[in-house]
Order: sequence, then structure tokens, then C-alpha cells
Amino acid sequence: MSFESPCSKRHKGNPEIHHHIETGDSVIVVGRGQLRVSHGTVLVHGYSLHGPRGTLDLACDAHFPICISSQDHTDAQVPYVAAGYATISLHEDENAMAESQEHKNASSDAVGSSLRIVQVPDSATAFHPQEWKDVAYTMASSISEAMAAGMIGHPPVICVCGGKNTGKSSFCRYLVNMLLNYNSSVDYLDMDCGQTEFTPPGLVSLCEIRQPLVGPPYYDRRASIASKMSHFIGDTSPSSDPDAYVKHILNLYMVSQKRSRMAATMKPLVINTYGWIQGLGLDVLGACFDRMEITHAVRIQSDKERNNVSEEFFAAKEGAGFAPLQYVIPALSSTAAPSTVAARKVHQGILAAEAVTGRHSSTYSAVERRNMQWNSFALQCCPAYTTGEGVQSSNEYYYSQQRDSADIGTRLASQPPYAVSLDVLEVSCTHSSIQKDQIMRVLNGSVVGLCIQNSKRKQGMMEECVGLGIVRSVNVATRMLYILTSVHDQAVLKSVNHLVIGKLDLPPHLLQTNQFKSPYLALHAMTAEGTAAGAGKSRNNLLRASQL
Repeated sequence: MSFESPCSKRHKGNPEIHHHIETGDSVIVVGRGQLRVSHGTVLVHGYSLHGPRGTLDLACDAHFPICISSQDHTDAQVPYVAAGYATISLHEDENAMAESQEHKNASSDAVGSSLRIVQVPDSATAFHPQEWKDVAYTMASSISEAMAAGMIGHPPVICVCGGKNTGKSSFCRYLVNMLLNYNSSVDYLDMDCGQTEFTPPGLVSLCEIRQPLVGPPYYDRRASIASKMSHFIGDTSPSSDPDAYVKHILNLYMVSQKRSRMAATMKPLVINTYGWIQGLGLDVLGACFDRMEITHAVRIQSDKERNNVSEEFFAAKEGAGFAPLQYVIPALSSTAAPSTVAARKVHQGILAAEAVTGRHSSTYSAVERRNMQWNSFALQCCPAYTTGEGVQSSNEYYYSQQRDSADIGTRLASQPPYAVSLDVLEVSCTHSSIQKDQIMRVLNGSVVGLCIQNSKRKQGMMEECVGLGIVRSVNVATRMLYILTSVHDQAVLKSVNHLVIGKLDLPPHLLQTNQFKSPYLALHAMTAEGTAAGAGKSRNNLLRASQL
């Protein structure tokens, strides 16, 4: 909901909101459009935006709202801030306006809905835990000063660790935005192949960030962030092949370090880790970090001790003589820190103000977030689609998770695939060997990694994955594969010479819709040769025949 007050008004005939923010105050924004700063300086999730020409594209829903704050010049967390108030204007996206009008009776919990300000008590000080702000600013400012003084001999490396659902990705986004206040770009190494930030699930990636991260990971414009390099893990966990996972992570780290050293100025590297920090999961993290020169480590602490990474984990190894600076911040789920409790109350107030009800009134589960990433991938597979009004770009459309998931599945099934001969490709599997006479059957209906097998691979070059593909169908007689993919650059597609099969499954709504039925709803049921069926995955969310 939007509100009218003496400091906030919408002009008639003009689809924009003007708002006056007093020093130290904040506003919460939900929807899609553009933020413009006409006076002063505002802080948007850690990123400083200056008037009178500062602009930033926004897209968020009630689960990922955006906080815009006006800061006093005495607040050292915002560099180059002038004293006094700030004036902003929110310009609605034309496509979002049209969609909101078309679905005016639908829930407002949608990234595509019109941009608006949500009035929530105490949002000025409690939207982000203060400990997060303090640590992010301390690291960003100290790193900037050290690099300017020539005190750092190698690129700064910041890793963020913690258990599941503690806020690692949220803090990484805030930290990257704070670092962008001092650096033109920041490298981001995403180690979490289950809850990815910039790629579909099943990949680990290294990306160069030049613009602030203010939207949710499944936001369509995230596709514009260039990935320096990705590797195909083929699973949502490193447990399938820990050794290969460690090699892929270390290769991405070395690429970042090498390119940063060769650049005119070094750039920081932020590493986001997964939440599996017990047993083998912690051993895999240790195997990665033992080979990295980590300068700063952020440990996110929750109420459960077993869900925390210990201080000793980052202690200097014998003979290394070096240990990173460690920072401890409370998890978003923590009840011990007053700041996190206040932040959760503000978020609950946003959900209430936006009338988000039902099971979506709580934080998205890991499966739901992954499904939304698959939705984003499916839309990228459809660069153009046909509607009653003609052909439109998929970038002109964004979805509500509740409303349009089935529609995305229909569009994916309607998309013409690419055709490629199996004779020009090598095929392998991450978790098993495949007999040659069974390759076509295994490929049919699978999600595969589109990889480039370099001729220098034997000399230590790691195989790069340029994206994912869905093998929609196969023609055994002609040995042709028909593949849907989000990669549309012909030069890149021609360089793909290796298809890798993993353990990735599409969510049911992309496999089965009211218009299209897929026979491929249970993949990878055999865990090993000759061992009969393995444990099947629960598919309780499939529609019954009577419901279709």
C-alpha cells in the first residue's frame, strides 16, 4: 500500500511519488520502478546515491523490500554526504503499471507490481541490524584506506560463513553495496550451488559486480550481471563430489586473484558460502579456505551453537603465520540480539501492510527460493513470447510467484528449441558412468550443463560452464538433441562441445501445466548400477489427474 502524507505526494497524471526524507529517517519501498534523488544523499541497502542526478532501478516484493535512508553528514557510514534532508521521486515502470492494472484484484506480493512506499512503524532504525551496518562499514572503509596507502599486497578477500537461514546472502548483498561506495567493482564468488545468487541452481560462479544489489536473487535484471566464469556442480550440494567441488572453487578464486593483480587497481573479493557447516560440509569449506589468502572472515552467529562456525576454524594453520581478521554478527533468526528481533518485527509489519497472507507470510523456504530461481531461468530461455498483443520480450515481464508459475511453464514448453547433433558433443555424468547405447535415453528430459572442454584442459585448465540446458526431446534415429537454454549468443553456443548430466530436477510446475503434460517427473531414481531403485524424492506438490 502507498500512503499520502505532507512529505509524500503523487501528482495527478504523473505516475511517480515524490517523498521528502528527514535526516536519519527511512522509507520502505516495494514494487518495480526507478528511484531518483533530486536533493541530498540516500543510503539504499548500503549503497550511497547522490542527488541531483542519482538514479537506480528498483524491483522487489514484500519478502525482499528496499530500505531508503537519509543520512546526516555526521554519520560516517556514508561517504561524501551533505547535511540535511533528502528528496526522492519514485517513477513507476510502465510495464509494471499495466500489469498491476490487469491484475488489480490480485495480491500485491509481486515484483512486477507498481512501485509504492510502505508505512511501517520503527522502520527507520530497525530494518537492518545495527551490527551488520557497523561491520560492513568498518571493513569497507578500512580496506579502502589500506589499499590507498599501499598497505595490502594482494586483493582483499572477505568470506561470510554461517548456518542455514542465518542471512549470509543478505549480508553479502549489503557488504557488496557498501564496498561499491569505495570501489568501481567488486568480485563475488558464490560457493552455494543450492541457493545461487546470479546463476541457476547447480553452478558455482565468479561475477564482477558494478551496480548495487538491491533486488531479490530471482530478479530478471540480475541476468545482466556478467559472470566471469562458472563451473557445473550438477547438484544443489557439494556432497556428490567434494573433490571436484573444491577444485572448481579454487579455480574461481585463482581467476579472481590473477585478474585483480593484473588490473590497474585491486578489487575486493566477497565469498558467499553454503550453510552446511557440520561434518563433511565443514571439511569441504576447510579444504577450500586452506588454499585461500582470506583477509577478513565474517561469522554469523545464531542461537544454536551447532549452527555456528567456531573462531578456531579461521585460526592460523601451523606454519602459515597468518590469520584473517574476524567479525561476529548476529543471525537474522537470532532472538538474543535486540536488533535482529526489531528487524524481524519490521519485516512482519511490511508483510501485514502488503496483505501477504497464507504460507507466504513467512520467509520463503529453500525449495521455494530455488524454484523462483528456476522460474527466472525459464524466462531467460524464452527471449520472446507471443501474446494476444503480439511478440513481447521476456525482459518486459516479471512474475508473481503465486500467480504466474504455471504460465511460465506453458511459455517454456512453447519455446522452440535449439537442435544439435550428438556426434559433435561429448557427454558425461557427474555421478555415474553411462554406457554408449544408453546416452540418448539418459539425456532425454535431463537438465545439463553446457560446457566448453578446452584443449588445454590436460595442462590444468578447468572446464567452463556457460549455462544450463533442458534436453526437451531426442531423435534416436538421427541422433539429434533438442535443447532449451538461456544462452542465446550463437558464438558461445558454437563453442559448447561437452554436455554434463548432473542431479538437477526442474520444479513440477515447469514440467506439468494445464496445457502440457510431461512424462519426465522422476529422474535419477537409480543410485548405482544393479542396486535397484534408490530413495525417491517427495512429489506431494504434483497435481492429481482430477485437478488438471
